[in-house]
Amino acid sequence: MGSIVTQPLMLLGGIYNKLDDIPRWISWAQYISPFRYGLQMLLANQYEDLRINTVDSFYDYREDLNIEPFWQSVLCICGITLCFYTLTFIILKNLASKLSA
Repeated sequence: MGSIVTQPLMLLGGIYNKLDDIPRWISWAQYISPFRYGLQMLLANQYEDLRINTVDSFYDYREDLNIEPFWQSVLCICGITLCFYTLTFIILKNLASKLSA
């Protein structure tokens, strides 16, 4: 069951392709993928101050990869975790009340 949920979240989280390449009809799912925000945190940490000097200008990885600020990704991961915990609590509470009745 875990791979059924994990694989689409990884595919839509930007691990295998750029987020801009995801079709518009399914692009909403990238915002619920914790892999997206984890990848954004890693990229922000790695490429924070990196600028490559090319022949006529500087190449900025942050622009090309659409890297979000580090703390914004941390807050999004915390929010997703809180939502999943709340949803799990509600489901388990409903199941417990049905089983005890």
